[in-house]
Amino acid sequence: MLINYDRGDFKFNRIDIAVIENSNTLRVGQEYSSEIFLTAWDSTLNPNICIKKGDSLAMLPIKNGRGIYRCKAISPGIKTYSGVL
Repeated sequence: MLINYDRGDFKFNRIDIAVIENSNTLRVGQEYSSEIFLTAWDSTLNPNICIKKGDSLAMLPIKNGRGIYRCKAISPGIKTYSGVL
């Protein structure tokens, strides 16, 4: 999605550090890696975040301005999902 944004399009009052791990379970000899970056958000807003489930959208619960997505692993393999913010 390529959209031209202006500085005034984003308002935030909080800055934090985010860590996204590639895995939280490792065996001896496996490599650990993660993405570490700054995030910024407006703590006075709670966004609507939805995950696509079949032909419909499911609203995620929001905690501290972040959508919380959880699902059970029911089969092996790579899984993908999409959503709307």
